[in-house]
Amino acid sequence: MSKVKDFFSKVSGMLAGKTPEPSGSDELLSDIDEIADRLSHCRKCFNLVTDDDLIEAAIYEELALRSRYAYLMKTAREKGITGRTVLK
Repeated sequence: MSKVKDFFSKVSGMLAGKTPEPSGSDELLSDIDEIADRLSHCRKCFNLVTDDDLIEAAIYEELALRSRYAYLMKTAREKGITGRTVLK
């Protein structure tokens, strides 16, 4: 339940113009891993759906996740944090 609360807290901050930034390197790497997992799941869903609306939703979700991934990777580089998650 706390993940849902954290998610809505981050979304609220984004809507208010604040960009949520992970505080520590462990949290940042965890967020990157989570986004990579969600992207993998999104691709699997895209390959399974046949309805045009669901295909479009999967495309938009992947684009949003890729943007978030790029932001997190940029933040990690700026902080000198290295990890193991790389998208293909």
